Amino acid sequence: LDDVRTLSSPSYEGRRTGTSGNRKAQEYLEQRMRAIGIEPFGKGFAQQFSFTHAEGRDKLNPKHYPSAANLAGMVRGTTAPDRYIVMSAHYDHLGVRGGKTYPGADDNASGVAVVLAAARWFKANPPRHTIVFALFDGEEMGLQGAKHFVSTMALPKDKVIANLNFDMVGRNDKGEINVAGTRYSPSLRPLVEQAARRSGLKVGFGHDQPKAITHVDEWTQSS
Repeated sequence: LDDVRTLSSPSYEGRRTGTSGNRKAQEYLEQRMRAIGIEPFGKGFAQQFSFTHAEGRDKLNPKHYPSAANLAGMVRGTTAPDRYIVMSAHYDHLGVRGGKTYPGADDNASGVAVVLAAARWFKANPPRHTIVFALFDGEEMGLQGAKHFVSTMALPKDKVIANLNFDMVGRNDKGEINVAGTRYSPSLRPLVEQAARRSGLKVGFGHDQPKAITHVDEWTQSS
C-alpha cells in the first residue's frame, strides 16, 4: 500500500509517459528494486526506449516520446535457472487532462505494488525457475513498453514459460479477482484453481475469448 500511495500521490502527476511525474516514477521504481535486492534484468534496471504515438482526433500529428523506460529485475531460479516466468504490470497512467490529475492508484499502481511485493517475497524465498519482474511504460499509448520488452528481450522466447500480468487488481472490495488467459494454456487452470482454494478469494475465469461478433470479451490483449 505504501507503493500505491507513493505512485498515486500528487507529485507524480498521474505518471503520464514523457512527463516529469513519469520520470519520477522511473526513479522511484529503480530505487525500490535496488532496495529489495533483486538483480537487474540486462545491463541495468532501466531500459530506455522511444516511440511515436498519436491520440484521439490528432491522428495526423503523432508525437514522439524519447524518454520512455521499462524497469526490470530478476531472481534466479534454483533448479531451472534457464527457464523464465515473467511477472509484469504497467506503471504509466493518464496524467493530467483538462486540468484534472488522474492519479492511477488502481490503474495501475495496484498491479505495480503486487509485482514489487512478489519480488520481495521471492528474493527471500528463491523459486525453482528464474522470475523476471517487469514494469512497463507507455501502456496507455498502445502497449508500447510491453512491445519493446518482447522485441528486445535478451533471451530465447521459448525459454519464457509463462507471463503473469497484473492490471487494476485493487478495484474489487468483495474478495474477488479474475484470471484471464487459461483458455490459451488449459494446463494452467488446475494450478490457478489449486491456489484459489487456499487463497480465501473468489477467483473468476474467462475474459479471454470472443463473446459475440459485436462484443469481444478479451482482456489478454488489453494490457
